[in-house]
Amino acid sequence: MTTGTVTNQKGRISLPTVILLAALALLVAAGIVYVVQATGYGEKFLPGTSINGVDVSGLAADEAEQALDDSLNHYTLTLTERDGRTETISGADIGMALDLGDSVEQLLEAQNGWLWPLCALGTRSDEVTLEAGFVYDSDALSDAIAALTCLDSASAVRPTDAYISGYDSETGGVVIVAETQGTLVEEEALTAAIVAAVDAMETALDLDEAGCYVAPTVTADDPDLVLEAETLNGYLGVTVTYEMGEDTVVLDGSTLIDWLTYNGDGTVTLDEDAVTAFVKDLASAYNTIFSD
Repeated sequence: MTTGTVTNQKGRISLPTVILLAALALLVAAGIVYVVQATGYGEKFLPGTSINGVDVSGLAADEAEQALDDSLNHYTLTLTERDGRTETISGADIGMALDLGDSVEQLLEAQNGWLWPLCALGTRSDEVTLEAGFVYDSDALSDAIAALTCLDSASAVRPTDAYISGYDSETGGVVIVAETQGTLVEEEALTAAIVAAVDAMETALDLDEAGCYVAPTVTADDPDLVLEAETLNGYLGVTVTYEMGEDTVVLDGSTLIDWLTYNGDGTVTLDEDAVTAFVKDLASAYNTIFSD
């Protein structure tokens, strides 16, 4: 008969139990990490959080405010001028800084720190837009405006008004010569446009569209100028041909232009002295009385 021994297993832990205890330990550790992290995000922003386009992930309220403030140093207003040149005024030039009050802290307090795993995994992000106020140094802005090249009147091209030309042989009358715009900037208008653009945080300003240039007083479509041209051409279209024997003398717009004075009300005055002189010249050249 074969005999054997029985081993007492008392005091030993089975493998399933070990695995279960290890899993529980990991779960407890994960829970502790989760709670600690969630509590920590009461003092800093969750991953994937941005304010006004600035990434503030993991930043405390004061650090987020500094990051937002620093972003203003990258603000630039680009001025596009009529001659194709551009100039810039930057936030750093004018001491621009944010005036957020306690809005960043309120955002931090309102966030749900328990969602941090989703944010950390990138499955959740939070883009916040603050109606942030800001301040800048008005004197520095005035200095920046005064330093703009476009305000150098010495190098600027001044505008010219439209006007009536002299006699044009090709058209047989006068023509309206169009105005020119020039590049002379009106400083008050420019200053107002720049201040408005900075206040609105705009990044581009077209000086032409903003009406910053000194404009001509009279344009080619000015009704009074158009009437003057039409009135004068009504007279200059007249041609008189004098036949002097074998010779001919032609009186046309090229001569009449010097005889006419436009009165500004649609009427014209004829220079009688000039007419008399013309007749005397004809008489002197062609009269035959007391001569062969």
